[in-house]
Amino acid sequence: MYSQRAIILSAIVAGCGVSAAPAYGAVQSADRPESEGHRWSAEDSISVRYVTRDFDTPFNFWPSSQQFVWSPDRRHFVVLTHRGDLGDDSNIFELRIFSADAVRASTSGIPAPYRLITRRAYSSLRSPFTGLRWSDDGTSIYFLAPPEHPTPDERLQITSVYSVNLATGQTSRVTPEGMDVDEFYQAGNAIAFRRKLDDPDASIPSYPAEWMRRQPSGAMNRDRWPYPSPVVERYVQRVGGTPRRVEGRFVGSWQISRDGRYGISRLAIERRGHPRLVDMETGQLVPTFAPEATRDWNNNIVFAYWSGSGRHVIVGNIKNPVSGDAAGANVIASYDLANQHWQVIEDISTGPDRDPVIWSGWAEPDNFVILRQRGQNAPHGVRYRFRGDAWVGEAMRGAIDLDRFRNPAPAPLQLAIEEGPAQAPQIVATVEGRRIGLLPEDPVVLNNSLAPPRAFTFRDAVGATHTASVTLPAEYRQGRRVPVVVQASNYLADRFLPDGVMETAYATQGLAARGIGVIQMDTSGPAAASGGREGEVFRDMVEAAVNALVVQGIADPSRIGLTGFSRSCYHTRLALTHPGAVHFAAAVCADGYTGDYNSYLLDLAADIGSDTVDDNYGGAFWRNKSSWLERETTFNLDRITTPTLFSTNYFWRLGAPGYDEGSVRWIGGLRANRVPFDYLFFPSGSHNLQRPRERQFMLNAVVDWYAFWLKDEAPHDAALAERWRGLASPRQEASPHGGQPVARR
Repeated sequence: MYSQRAIILSAIVAGCGVSAAPAYGAVQSADRPESEGHRWSAEDSISVRYVTRDFDTPFNFWPSSQQFVWSPDRRHFVVLTHRGDLGDDSNIFELRIFSADAVRASTSGIPAPYRLITRRAYSSLRSPFTGLRWSDDGTSIYFLAPPEHPTPDERLQITSVYSVNLATGQTSRVTPEGMDVDEFYQAGNAIAFRRKLDDPDASIPSYPAEWMRRQPSGAMNRDRWPYPSPVVERYVQRVGGTPRRVEGRFVGSWQISRDGRYGISRLAIERRGHPRLVDMETGQLVPTFAPEATRDWNNNIVFAYWSGSGRHVIVGNIKNPVSGDAAGANVIASYDLANQHWQVIEDISTGPDRDPVIWSGWAEPDNFVILRQRGQNAPHGVRYRFRGDAWVGEAMRGAIDLDRFRNPAPAPLQLAIEEGPAQAPQIVATVEGRRIGLLPEDPVVLNNSLAPPRAFTFRDAVGATHTASVTLPAEYRQGRRVPVVVQASNYLADRFLPDGVMETAYATQGLAARGIGVIQMDTSGPAAASGGREGEVFRDMVEAAVNALVVQGIADPSRIGLTGFSRSCYHTRLALTHPGAVHFAAAVCADGYTGDYNSYLLDLAADIGSDTVDDNYGGAFWRNKSSWLERETTFNLDRITTPTLFSTNYFWRLGAPGYDEGSVRWIGGLRANRVPFDYLFFPSGSHNLQRPRERQFMLNAVVDWYAFWLKDEAPHDAALAERWRGLASPRQEASPHGGQPVARR
């Protein structure tokens, strides 16, 4: 069951204690039907199919405008799905390219995609279809992808730009082999891309010694700690040609002419990004094009639009390029590549006598529109057309439909993802009242029985009502209490997420299959709005939800577990060191933020920002020592009695592998105070685990941890069972550091 995909660290220490607590609220329905079919397992959680909502971050389940990507002519659209394969530890991504006409003509069954492109990802961080975009003519699709084979060290993986020819279905690499590309832009037959290189100066200290590298503020340079920054180079390339490096520090996106001859990006000078015109054949700047930006890149940045003919490029948020007045107005101006002349189109400076610009762009080829509106007044605009050798404006007449400009080409089909907590996602096209499913049924869902979540409400400490869900074991019967684990922080009640919204540590179905109920709830909003008491608000909401199930006779108050991941690890740690009415019998803190004193000092050293830590403890440490000593978690580890499983996923930190300092500090405190713990280390894991064997290991470890401490069930792995029995053996002597021995439940 357990492989070398993770490393386990533990100490042989004592058990834990719990106590009961009052409750409020009510479960809407505690009854559930008999389970049918095979019970859900960790392997099912990995091999089930998901619809990818964001091509750049495929394991992000929040809504995204990128979930359906239409071709420019609206004739085709693409959808992406993914599932894990434990056999070779890859994630299989399927890019389905549908013809809108074929879907519309479908009368029965599931219409076949026009093209089906399958790629495997052996990466913890990189999707095989990142940055997906259509060519201007709709005949090709471009995307970033890592190689389709595992590498000994994922940090050495190279990502390239690829294209798919729609007519043939053939995939080909566009950028040269060996160039690691992390960003690209494409138009016409040209691309602009950013190449990432390792910086030897950031990773190898100078011999025999070096002075600390400082930022201009005097703080420690972040390139040394904690995230080494790669060197980046920018290139332009005609498709099929040779990449040309572009000198200078360019920031932001590129706008490439439709013929692929020129591109515009922003050259960083001090705190402004000044637009520059680059020859895509040579990589050289066009010397006659050098306007100055009026805003820095934290405000309204420069924008650029190419005309359909490629002769003109219209640029906004620049100083007047005709008068050369450095203190002049903020304008939109046009540059004519035929004669290298500028023409100011409009002054867009803000002021009481000028309505703000709300939209600008091409309404038709060589037909530029600028729209303005103040408050709730009707929008008004000017349409510019190129006549002779100049742009001529004409006021637009009649009512202006803003949606027509903002969404000029509506999709010919209505597409939606339909899913539910126990309903696998399906992509549905609606055509003249007919509903057409586009995905075949998932055999993993058909052949397995999901334990469905049931909604319930509870009131928090200030009387506010919240909704959460509880997933109960198949064998649950009314009136019989069960152990319950709380998965708090984020919760999407209407999504098909069998184990929860996070792949790291959330294990709803596996826990239910082992006879443990699971509460899922969203504490992120109230915690963020807590005014410096996010940990306490989290704890109180969790306890209120637990108490609601205790009152209903569902939850056993002596067998409650709590899982924290990322930010909610800090909240979980506070709930363990500063418990209220509920004392947790087991906990998991997965790859999380500590929010402790040492983190505070490190943030100050690197000028990362310690305001959030300050707020959590009443202000800066040296002016609020009593509050810190009372509320900070590591200062209060002598209060904890909860066996805790920690984990660290290291690859996302981009540094040399090593145990996480925050977890190690807690391990030291738990050892000193005779509290059981264990520690999982994923040396190649991303923050939200993605590789199948990593996820399988984590799911099984979490389920086994809670079954051991909440149900007295030993893991099937004999070595692990013996390891944890050593943790549970009570120690007779008190700790010399102040902790008292505690026994297992």
